[in-house]
Amino acid sequence: MIQTAIMTSIAARFFSRRFLVTVWAICFLILCQPFSALSSRSFGSDGETSPDYQKDVQPLLLKYCGNCHSGTEKEGEFSIASLETLMAGTPKGAVIMPRDGEQSKLIGLIRGKIEPKMPPEEEPQPTEAEINLIASWINAGALASASAPPPLRMRLNVPKIAAKSNVVAPYTSAIVLPGGIDVLLGRYGELEQVRIATGEVVKQWKDFAGKVTSLRLSSDGKAVIAAGGVEGVGGEVAAIDIASGELRMKLEGHSDIIYSAVLSPDNKVLATAGYDRAIRLWDVTTGQVIKTLLGHNGAIYDLDFDPTGRVLASASADETVKLWQVSTGTRLDTLSQGEKEQYAVRFDPNGKSIFAAGADKKIRRWQLVSIDQPAINPIREARFAHEGAVLGIRVSRDGRWLMSVGQDGTVKQWTTPDLRLAGTLVQNQTETVAAEFQSASSDDVLQNVVSIARKGKPLIAPLFPEPGITDRSEASMNQIVAATGGTTVQEVSEIEPNSVLAQAMPLTIPASVKGVIDPATAASDAKEDVDIYRFTAKKGEVWIAEIHAARGGSPLDSRVDIMSADGSPVLRVNLQAVRESYFTFRGKDSATVDDFRLHKWQEMELNEYLYSDGEVVKLWLYPRGPDSGFKVYPGYGSRYTFFDTTATAHALGAPAYVVQPLAPSESPILNGLPTFPIYYENDDESQREWGNDSKLTFTAPADGDFLVRVRDSRGFGGPEHKYSLTLRPSKPDFEVKLENVDLTIPVSRGREFTVTAKRIDGFEGPINIELQGLPEGLQVTTPLTIEAGQNKAIGTIFANQDTKIPTEKEVLEVGLKAVAQILDGNVEHAVNGILKLRLAAADAKPEVAVLIEPLKLDGNVDANPIREIEIVVIPGTTTSAKLRIERNGQEGPIAFGNEDCGRNLPHGVFVDNIGLNGLLLPDGQTEREFFITAAPWVKPQVRYFHLRSQSAGNPTSRPIKIRIGNP
Repeated sequence: MIQTAIMTSIAARFFSRRFLVTVWAICFLILCQPFSALSSRSFGSDGETSPDYQKDVQPLLLKYCGNCHSGTEKEGEFSIASLETLMAGTPKGAVIMPRDGEQSKLIGLIRGKIEPKMPPEEEPQPTEAEINLIASWINAGALASASAPPPLRMRLNVPKIAAKSNVVAPYTSAIVLPGGIDVLLGRYGELEQVRIATGEVVKQWKDFAGKVTSLRLSSDGKAVIAAGGVEGVGGEVAAIDIASGELRMKLEGHSDIIYSAVLSPDNKVLATAGYDRAIRLWDVTTGQVIKTLLGHNGAIYDLDFDPTGRVLASASADETVKLWQVSTGTRLDTLSQGEKEQYAVRFDPNGKSIFAAGADKKIRRWQLVSIDQPAINPIREARFAHEGAVLGIRVSRDGRWLMSVGQDGTVKQWTTPDLRLAGTLVQNQTETVAAEFQSASSDDVLQNVVSIARKGKPLIAPLFPEPGITDRSEASMNQIVAATGGTTVQEVSEIEPNSVLAQAMPLTIPASVKGVIDPATAASDAKEDVDIYRFTAKKGEVWIAEIHAARGGSPLDSRVDIMSADGSPVLRVNLQAVRESYFTFRGKDSATVDDFRLHKWQEMELNEYLYSDGEVVKLWLYPRGPDSGFKVYPGYGSRYTFFDTTATAHALGAPAYVVQPLAPSESPILNGLPTFPIYYENDDESQREWGNDSKLTFTAPADGDFLVRVRDSRGFGGPEHKYSLTLRPSKPDFEVKLENVDLTIPVSRGREFTVTAKRIDGFEGPINIELQGLPEGLQVTTPLTIEAGQNKAIGTIFANQDTKIPTEKEVLEVGLKAVAQILDGNVEHAVNGILKLRLAAADAKPEVAVLIEPLKLDGNVDANPIREIEIVVIPGTTTSAKLRIERNGQEGPIAFGNEDCGRNLPHGVFVDNIGLNGLLLPDGQTEREFFITAAPWVKPQVRYFHLRSQSAGNPTSRPIKIRIGNP
């Protein structure tokens, strides 16, 4: 039972060390009888042989001192784990004086002549004969054994208990060998090379001290590194030549079992680690340890080199992954986002990402930036992967796929780098072993899982299926259907009673119904008055149900939902939770867009959906430091909700989940987190413009009859609770209005204007803004685009020295138009507002002049540069630029804003590292470096941005080109 064995093996790692040491103590007590013969022996006299350290002395030290002074849990910084540590003594000095046993501190402690007596009185005590034996060994010079040390398994002095004949040791590790024909399987004391197709044992290696816990291929695929050892005693690692089967190297090291051993890509350095929390780097040629890396506070379960061999990653029970510089041993970074033990770590083949997983059921991806010097490696993805601990991960050789093996008995395939589920390869499998990826054919079909019922039965190595990733965007589930042109909306009045299904009032849509929620008109058996209407729709049609009540003064707090003909709710979308969180620091009311402080916010990304207590919002802007939280859409005003859910207040500590939308036909992922069904229903319109009135977008899932129900969300009613229900086709559209319509611009300065879009019936595409009739001498943010999914764009108009606009006594009016593509055609609308421009008087008080330039430029502020400056930011990185000002007599600090200081930057691109004071030039300073960061998902594009001073007049820089992507 392979999976069971592996889980048992891993579970054994978590037994307390005190428990294990107690077991060793019991074992040694059992051996008291053989040692009792020592009472009749004496050492050190003429003609007698001196005691042997490993045969006679070390077992006694382990028996009486091992509880407190062996392995990693040594008290008083004194260890008897080896002769070297014994002779090293304590920080206060040596405990052994060779050739003088009675004056040695060790003997004094054992005899009670030195306090505190060791072992303590409540522990088993050595006999006088045993004490004399240790003293005799010291008197003889405290020498090491003359013969070579026996194998590890020979040093474990415990009784040998014969196994039952029908018991076969379980496999504890596996690796598919190059070519995909054979698999190498490890168990206690041996390795087997097995033919996958038949289960035939091709080769066998038996000379291993303990359990084989790790099997890793060399980078050239010619050798396998096998590692393991004996718990509480030491580790063992061996190299096996695959072609010949020859054992090329065998090393012993560590004070406990080894859990991982891996060769560097050039096969020159071997890295090992295990329960003793230390990483050792070995020179493969000499077999000598060249470095020991310390820093983990728990057992180390996995290691991996990056493709260059310069960086080593380690995954530990201390809930962290650490990165180390191989050449110097310097710790480059600690990835501390893990919430429980981390069992597995891997680099991708291109060396750009680090993947790790463990007992918290998650897989995480970090971007690798700390290669040559310490740096923070930003986390990019975090996914709940399994309903149990993730025991292992592997990345395919081409870097396209990641496989994970869970304690829940499943094996899953994920796309990289975004960690989206591509398929479940094995389900409900109790006998799976994760194996290394190997190319099995010319088209790089990958063998990745070995399933074994028991020894001697056929093995199965399933291949990766083609990924079946479903488009889960909201747009794919809400197809926009063009409205029927010229259709007349039927206006009717409600016919009572219509509060039960059988009495539902039929409507021919599109239609508008005038009704009232009044219990006096409800059916006699109805608990409250609800109005139900029946209509017919075809599959894929998109209809809008909207209520007009509160806006007209009605006390009705409407709620509208759409049901199937039998009265059952219609499922709109399933929201699959992929990360869990909760509100920290403070709760949230039902309107605020800012300061969403969430547990594990570092694992969240912009544009992800956040679900809490029935409400769905979307993350809009990252927290700007430890004392801030996310902003959610739209980034200003009252927050939007998605899928027509209703905004609500959230208490401190209330649970929240990052969710992914699944179409009703999609099966949720079994990842241990809930799935939230969202039905077609709405309380308050999701863009918060209609107060208590409702608006619901409905996409018919099939041809047939449906019911729309109107009620008061509180259960209230009366003759004054009037409403109008409209059922109409969806007609995506937009409106744009202009803010800051009257601008007076000084020469060599800029002024800002804003355009805001109102998006109608689900239209989310980009909107281009064009300014008409601009004279020469002006630099304008152009093209000015309201990005897809966003509602605002901010432009600036900068007056050069040769501008042609009138002076402040006159005015130039500039019209704006907005153009967007909706469905298959362009839609053009005039912008609501006229831009009025004036040139400031020549004698006006000079304002601060603002200039942006790359860091490499020097010199004074150039108010009229002839060149166009371009700043390039690669997605997922940060770029520096320089801000210069000319104060013109203005003293004191000059501020440029906080999280909004980068004006008109693309969504997901922002001015970074500004702290609580924002982008600021203190009194007396005229320049500073500032940083622009682009989130990794931002698409390549060119855009113009500017900075705006908060000094008098709010002057801006001229618009500067920023390019996202390669220059």
